Amino acid sequence: MREMMEMYQLFGFFQAEWISILALLIIGTLYFLAPVVGYRSDRRGTLMLALWALIAKLAIGLFQHVYVALLLIDRPGGMGGGRGGGLFGAIEEVLPALVALAETAALLAAMVLFVLGLQRLVRPVQPPPAHD
Repeated sequence: MREMMEMYQLFGFFQAEWISILALLIIGTLYFLAPVVGYRSDRRGTLMLALWALIAKLAIGLFQHVYVALLLIDRPGGMGGGRGGGLFGAIEEVLPALVALAETAALLAAMVLFVLGLQRLVRPVQPPPAHD
């Protein structure tokens, strides 16, 4: 049981999602405030994609936690006593690495989309004031 818990910690199964939540709040705030401070509101699509990538990362993290809980219940010696065969069958050994890889890819995609979204923000050109 201890080796299994150490393996899950290695893949980041018990880490809080605070970086993702903080990034979601920052990007959401900038998405909301961009038109307020004078940027064109039709150029925020990439920031919206960054928000969706962060939501996908949080969903993957939720799946990760549910998966670990189900594995802990289903294992021999766990609360469920173990039913043999495993919950996910043949991919059970590879699934933690794939889920961690998908979560990291979603976070990196959100970061890249956020930077691209910041570069796409444009203020409308205002003519200089007329002198009398």
